[in-house]
Amino acid sequence: MTNLPERIRAVLHMPHDRWHAGLAQQLANASWADLASIGIDRSSYGTCRVLQGRADAPRDGVILHVGSWRRPLLLERFDAQARERYRMVDLQEGPPPPPHAAASLLAEAMAYVDQAPQAGEAVRALVWSISVLAVDDIAYDVSHSDPAVPFSVFLGLHHPIGSTPAFRLAESLLHETMHLQLSLIENEVQLVRGAHHQAHSPWQRRPRPTQGLLHGLYVFRVIQDWLRTCMAEGLHQSDEAHARRRITEIDEECAELALLWSSTDLTDDGRTLAKALSD
Repeated sequence: MTNLPERIRAVLHMPHDRWHAGLAQQLANASWADLASIGIDRSSYGTCRVLQGRADAPRDGVILHVGSWRRPLLLERFDAQARERYRMVDLQEGPPPPPHAAASLLAEAMAYVDQAPQAGEAVRALVWSISVLAVDDIAYDVSHSDPAVPFSVFLGLHHPIGSTPAFRLAESLLHETMHLQLSLIENEVQLVRGAHHQAHSPWQRRPRPTQGLLHGLYVFRVIQDWLRTCMAEGLHQSDEAHARRRITEIDEECAELALLWSSTDLTDDGRTLAKALSD
């Protein structure tokens, strides 16, 4: 049987469908085994519990039943430690939405993600807790993930709920899932061996280390793969226009990192991935 690092190395060069069918579940299994050492399993998982390293830490939230998720999903509030941790990266918790409204919006977003079924399976494998972030402007989307909490994503939900297209939420959800996936890949296969060099980030418009740039390149190429799949499956006119615009924007942004593969901060495996993402 192929071990997990071998499975990862076998797909680093792939030029499309970069959610890599079935890989998320294998990565998740390895991460659940790690969390078992502090007594946390699928039924007890929570962002705040993982950050505290205690399965018996308080967990504030509600369980959502999103049909397309096929299992319970935790809509979780921050505790004081989480609020401070994410305040340090300029994130604030948003007001909790009504559970039924959140479940409905997430179901609609998942229907879009599921246009690429294996991308949907990756989301189901890796997202077990969602926390809501404050959003200042309806024209912008905010999302975040944290390698320290391997099954959590943080999403901005505009108010009133449903005031922005679910297609945009679907992109944010898949975006953060793929950050989680790449972090779990890095737990198994070293992609970056140093932080000696920085380059301009086309997304943050400031110098960023190689690891952050590789994450951005990977995640946005996956988003392109998904958008193209959605277009092939058929979209409403407004969603198709959005998809075409995003594909073009991502191409322009990724072109700025065409030489990332040559960074001496990358391992051979990291260079293989960066080269595939740059072609």
